[in-house]
Amino acid sequence: FLAPTSALAEQHRRRFEELLAGAQLRIGYFGGGCGAKDRVQLRRALREGEIDLAIGTHALLRERGEFRDLGLVIVDEEQRFGVRQREALLDRDPTPHLLQLTATPIPRSLASTLFGHASVSTISELPVGRGPRSTHRLPPRSDRRGQRAVRVALERVTGEASVLIATTIVEVGLDIPELTVVWIENADRLGLATLHQLRGRVGRSERESWCFVRSDAPRSEERLETFCRTDDGFRLAELDLARRGDGDPFGVSQSGVVPFRVVRPLDELGTLARLRAELPPFESRPSWPPLVPGLSPYLTWGPGRRTPL
Repeated sequence: FLAPTSALAEQHRRRFEELLAGAQLRIGYFGGGCGAKDRVQLRRALREGEIDLAIGTHALLRERGEFRDLGLVIVDEEQRFGVRQREALLDRDPTPHLLQLTATPIPRSLASTLFGHASVSTISELPVGRGPRSTHRLPPRSDRRGQRAVRVALERVTGEASVLIATTIVEVGLDIPELTVVWIENADRLGLATLHQLRGRVGRSERESWCFVRSDAPRSEERLETFCRTDDGFRLAELDLARRGDGDPFGVSQSGVVPFRVVRPLDELGTLARLRAELPPFESRPSWPPLVPGLSPYLTWGPGRRTPL
């Protein structure tokens, strides 16, 4: 189980320990706080198959050759990892199953579903116990209406309140149900995915919550209005894909426009859907050589190979 930050990996470790209490599964944690001695012991346990569930950050990537029998790789917040990082644990035979989790898939990941490299399972319902959340775009500082809007927004927080001032480092791994207001300054400098992740820091309890965004850049008005209108991360990812391009499906670029010579895939979504419907099941496809070394988990099919979920 791979997570991008120590805080998030630690949350998952605690959660799994609660869910699996009393089970016979052995959990190993690989994080930045592991000392040299602990790492040696964990590495030995991996080699000898004494760990059933390994949870960690990028530290897990350094142990990729130590796994005795790796059957499933789960990558949380997959948009925070590069192509090579996400596939480092898959470079083995048989190839493990892959499950990637995200509220805002990056353009290349979303485009991979168009080519049939991965399937999508969408969780459209909010977790139990979540209250309403609204998003508002505030006028620029130079606008007097903006100053009044700021005062009105601050008045929503009554009584004593703790304030955390931070950079986008809190984009993932911050799970504090008491937070009810997030204020994003200079929102024009952030992508739609980052904005949605920051908005996700509030609304994690039954209480009503608010997200305020402000920018002085006129060119960002349309994009921020779109962000305020939808709370659907997958819809924002589709808009991001259309604006930034789908990246290189045969390389490592995760956004940008690839100069296809015959057809633009995003312009032929219906055709791609019909082609996918005509493809045989993975287990009956022929064994083709990988188009690009290192990307075989997605681009090589054949008997006996596990396929990405």
